[in-house]
Amino acid sequence: MKPKASVCSVAISIAITFALSPANAQNRGSSNAPTYSYITVDNPSGTRTAPFGINNKGQIVGEYTSGHVHGFLYVHGTYTTIDPPPSATTIAFGINNKSQIVGGAYYDANGITGHGFLYVNGTFTAIDDPFEDSGGTLTTGINNKGQIVGYYNSNTGDHGFIYSNGTFTKIDDPHATSNIYGTVVNGINDKGEVVGYYTDTGTHGFLLSNGTYTTIDVPLTTSPRASTVAQGINRKGWIVGYYAGADGKSHGFLYQNGTFTTIDDPMGTNGTVANGINDNGDITGYYFDDSSDIHGFVASLE
Repeated sequence: MKPKASVCSVAISIAITFALSPANAQNRGSSNAPTYSYITVDNPSGTRTAPFGINNKGQIVGEYTSGHVHGFLYVHGTYTTIDPPPSATTIAFGINNKSQIVGGAYYDANGITGHGFLYVNGTFTAIDDPFEDSGGTLTTGINNKGQIVGYYNSNTGDHGFIYSNGTFTKIDDPHATSNIYGTVVNGINDKGEVVGYYTDTGTHGFLLSNGTYTTIDVPLTTSPRASTVAQGINRKGWIVGYYAGADGKSHGFLYQNGTFTTIDDPMGTNGTVANGINDNGDITGYYFDDSSDIHGFVASLE
């Protein structure tokens, strides 16, 4: 298994690959599809802003670049940097309604050894799956019960996990056949439903609910290298993520009651990625502009 070069590359490189590699994925429209209004969320301290999680209070977490990659918390127009010392690269992936934050940080000089973390009231607690090797652990989501999900790297690829009451439980989608990525877990709701993606000849989203794995592929995707990633899920079971479009760009999606709706920021001329959704239906993520620079956004139901 190849070590991951940085926390940022873990989360963003797949979306960039989507934007460069056309696939046959398309959206299935619906006359009852929800409509959204979009606002840009850019940290003024950085050259790139990529939000990943949003809670019911509208608090947002993610990463921005300034010298190196930093985590951030955005509350009512104010950005707060989240960097567990002495990390050189940090990203905040998830936040619950108690403002408990999870993410990943790289501590060593080469940016290889990764550690998940829980950040509560100014205190960082490292979260490392005991089965990881030099690839490290990332924590990507947390629900209001304090259950944490993420994934770790071993010599057999990536493996998802849920961390609850001090116990790690491995999550491996049975359809995963790739020994490079395997299974990656990105989000969890208060019902304990989990979303992420797995790899075989392509990349497929999945939902794990009550012990059953369901593949999530944007419809009309006929390519054997189909590319769909599920990133977040709210209490209602609404799922967001992104897919590779036939135009060679990444497109966000909302999967709601069996229907896919494309989530594309109108400023995202080179692609959009949807990462997080709260119980109100607000969605956060990032888009690529004309120059393929990355900007954060929040989409609210109209």
